[in-house]
Amino acid sequence: MGHRPRLAAVGIAGGLLLAGFAVLAGLAAAGVPLAEDKGTLPAEPGTSHDLIHEIVLLGFAKVRVQELVFNKFDAFTGFALSMVSGASFMVAMFIRAVGGANWRRLQWFWLLVAAGAAWLAFDELASFHESAGFTWELWFGNIPWFEYEGDLIIALYLIPATAFLILQRRLIAQSRLCVRLLIAAVVLFAVDSVLDSTGSRLDELLEMAIAGVLIVAFAALAITHLAAELRSVGVAPQLMPAGSSNGAAMPHFDAVRVPGDGVRP
Repeated sequence: MGHRPRLAAVGIAGGLLLAGFAVLAGLAAAGVPLAEDKGTLPAEPGTSHDLIHEIVLLGFAKVRVQELVFNKFDAFTGFALSMVSGASFMVAMFIRAVGGANWRRLQWFWLLVAAGAAWLAFDELASFHESAGFTWELWFGNIPWFEYEGDLIIALYLIPATAFLILQRRLIAQSRLCVRLLIAAVVLFAVDSVLDSTGSRLDELLEMAIAGVLIVAFAALAITHLAAELRSVGVAPQLMPAGSSNGAAMPHFDAVRVPGDGVRP
């Protein structure tokens, strides 16, 4: 994406966001309640939440929202995904600062990873897919073969995740360890969707394992991408300094000249 189309996209997104805020401000000024709690429904036996709130948005749209009840599994998974998001954003900014041979593609790759991990962390901590599932049941009824409608929504996350892996396969394939771990994460995610739909408690442990796998996978890929970008601008990263006699593994960077190397302006 060129510089001008990117600025245009940012401008359009910013304009839509400001327009949305303006509409909400106008409705609030007119006395329309933005969110009104109409009551609560008792949770079904065996579920991890206490109550389901029925809320009317903007005076006409009725939705159901799960009352949040945090546990150590959700907290760990959300924290791990937040770590992946924050670290991915920092990797993108560092790659942009280095300005290596492939900095544009890698920058957008890591920004997408950061955005995806941030959304999954938000979903885990805010129980978004559960609330969306309860609202689906309110509007359209039950979904066959699913105990909870929100389980279908979490399963649908496989579609953009798989598409991302396919479209970005060349960048991901630069680290074989990352490829293997991401394949394992997709398989575990499919198993987790099945367990979640059956009401099994094992899904919480499996979600923690998936988050841990993603941390290791993207850490390995980040090291590979950063090393390649540093080499392209004349910096050769080495795990051990040349001529080391004590065998200690220490980060070391040697500046070398690379014919024809270029740094972005």
